[in-house]
Amino acid sequence: MKILVLQLTRLGDILCTMPTLLALRRTYPEAEIHFLVRKRFAPAALVTKPYDHLWQWDAKRLLGDFIVGKGSITDGITRLSETIHQLRQENFDKIINLSFSPSSSFITHLISQNKIPTKGYTRTEDFYLAVPDEPSGYVRAQVGLDRSNRRHIIDILSDVAQVKLVDSDLHPFAIDEKKEGIVCHLGASRDHKTWPSISWIGFFNRLAQTQNESITLIGSNDDIELAQEILTQIKSDKIINSVGKTSWNELISILRIAKLFIGADSGPLHAASLAGCKTLNLSLGNVRFWETGPTVKGSRVLRSREPQHLMSDIVFNHCKNMLDDGDQFSESALCTGESDLRYKVYGGTNFEPDAWGTVHWMYFGGPRPQFLGDLPEALKQIEEVTDIAVLQVDALKQNAEKTEIIGILDSLDDVLEIMRKSIPPISPLLEEFRGSKENIAPGSRDEVFDKTRQCYLNLKGRVSALQTKG
Repeated sequence: MKILVLQLTRLGDILCTMPTLLALRRTYPEAEIHFLVRKRFAPAALVTKPYDHLWQWDAKRLLGDFIVGKGSITDGITRLSETIHQLRQENFDKIINLSFSPSSSFITHLISQNKIPTKGYTRTEDFYLAVPDEPSGYVRAQVGLDRSNRRHIIDILSDVAQVKLVDSDLHPFAIDEKKEGIVCHLGASRDHKTWPSISWIGFFNRLAQTQNESITLIGSNDDIELAQEILTQIKSDKIINSVGKTSWNELISILRIAKLFIGADSGPLHAASLAGCKTLNLSLGNVRFWETGPTVKGSRVLRSREPQHLMSDIVFNHCKNMLDDGDQFSESALCTGESDLRYKVYGGTNFEPDAWGTVHWMYFGGPRPQFLGDLPEALKQIEEVTDIAVLQVDALKQNAEKTEIIGILDSLDDVLEIMRKSIPPISPLLEEFRGSKENIAPGSRDEVFDKTRQCYLNLKGRVSALQTKG
């Protein structure tokens, strides 16, 4: 068997894909596994190699000149066609696209030509988006910064690939030997995820004065200036400045023997999970920490939408407690445990509210949420909208000349969209409806009508189940 896995998003996503690749290798030991990544982030794919061949998608070479207006579209298409042809020649038996991006769906389709069994985003014959599996449909409807998903991305990726993760997949570099030292990642991929220098300085001052552990600073070349600013204020022989000096493999070697990793939502955090290093995640800015946090048992997540509002004293208290193998939570934190949802809230409830209860009930067998106040009335209104919509779809199917019905259906969908945006507890119901309706592929007139009708009926079924007493 030949399997092609695509991960064409960013560096952190490649590291989060490694557990799924390891599980594929374990599940299909005789398979020949190929891994396709963007050339820019390929070094992250080399930290472990549970694949037989690494393909590097060089978007700059393929279409870069055309995008910036320096080349012709013909040259770009020629180079693109050559690359796609090379991939087709491999005659894959299965394709798994773990990218969840529109561009990756086109690439997947061009390789498979709808002739190869595919999981993840792809395209129909006329290039309409196709979402052929339930986990990918879940991503389309419920995953994102403004959504309510709390399932970790590594679990979602394994769901799409239809493999079950074990501890050795999640932490392939973990060791049982005695560990020492603290590793701190100073930066992040975005400024809004970066802890301010003054906060790091306050933290390091207390840490250096009270702890005997060595402190290794890491980061990319973009973090060199930040490291220098910090080190001008901190005079301690416990601090080792390795910012801009480590490869991914060297970083893994450092992390697997460290007692603790401290840093933002970023690639090094995912590397720490692969290395089995307990993590104190400083989850800052506009991120969905439920999806991207650490996976090593005993790790913690400290959350602050405004980076400067996460006080250095709070970080120090958690750091000291974790180094002492304590379990005291004087401030609000999330901690990893045994649950499939990865995190449990401790010490407070100041995390952003969402509609996870509804999502948990819809997809994962969680308890049915109890809606109070005006919410039961909103559910009744959704039910009324779906009843009217089904009648209108049936009428239009019977008589195509009643074109005014199209405007009625658009108005009904507008009502549902307003409710999706304005009533968070029920938004997952309407996210699922919107995603399924948008995913209706072109077909015969009757097929499109029947699928549209079913979308409204499915929404009504969800709403009716929520209104059932007992």
